Amino acid sequence: DSEEADVCRISYQILSLYRFCERELIRAEIRMEADGIMHATDVIAKLRNAYKEAGEKDSSAPIMQNTETIYAGMTYGRNSISESSNVASNRGFFA
Repeated sequence: DSEEADVCRISYQILSLYRFCERELIRAEIRMEADGIMHATDVIAKLRNAYKEAGEKDSSAPIMQNTETIYAGMTYGRNSISESSNVASNRGFFA
């Protein structure tokens, strides 16, 4: 259907942006130049703003219900990050 085709088209365009950023970062590292980093940063910042705007306009319900909440980075060890969760016995599945 048309909506599914639009989603596929958008996802391919976003993938191409991520690939562009990856190439720019690799090129910047090889050439030891900051231009590629600036290009990638600019693209990612614009994507972040677009995702943020889309999220603010989205009024749909969550896709998954009754899932656990993960709290990462609440406490840090010398070489690790501690995580905690509200693990329910059914882990998001109703029987």
